[in-house]
Amino acid sequence: MYFSQNFFRAAGICSILSAVSTLLLIFIPECYTPPSNFDEQVALHTNPYYIGRLWIHILHPVLVLTAAFGVVARKHAASTGSAVLGFLFFTLWGFTEIIQQSLNLFANNYTWRAAYAAATDNATRTLLKTQIIGFEAIWDGLFFALLLGFFLSNVSYGIATYQGKGLEKIVSICFFAGAGLTALSLIGNYGGPQLMAGFMSFLYPFI
Repeated sequence: MYFSQNFFRAAGICSILSAVSTLLLIFIPECYTPPSNFDEQVALHTNPYYIGRLWIHILHPVLVLTAAFGVVARKHAASTGSAVLGFLFFTLWGFTEIIQQSLNLFANNYTWRAAYAAATDNATRTLLKTQIIGFEAIWDGLFFALLLGFFLSNVSYGIATYQGKGLEKIVSICFFAGAGLTALSLIGNYGGPQLMAGFMSFLYPFI
């Protein structure tokens, strides 16, 4: 299977843009005050920084998946199984995140939060509040799926690139480091102990 140099350049550009989008996702929350109660959470649907961040969340997996396919294109001959599996797991992560953020944007914010803010009777507000709060359980389920996909994809790509030298070896180590941090996040968020919480808060944005 032949891939042109233009394809690899495009994948490299997407990798750089994914790093930029990651930085935006990290620092945009600094532009607004975190909500401290339910009404402030509802008000986020009118916050341009918050809504803009959700759109970036939807774009980000597209950039990452394009860059990730570049790894498959480069390594499919030498490490077919781990490279292809890695991309499949990255696809699980990417599409789960797109679905999660799309539901948050269109269902939770544009529909339920907006309707709650506009409602004038208690019955409607109570119904919408139940839906908004219930969305947190859907969010948690999708977050588990995307973390699992991210963990497995990093392990697979770490294996696919492990035999490389120089920069490729460094990239392999970064994949394994990302898998380790994701495993700690899975354990801490879904029933296990919070391991090295301060360390995780500092390093997790870099993966």
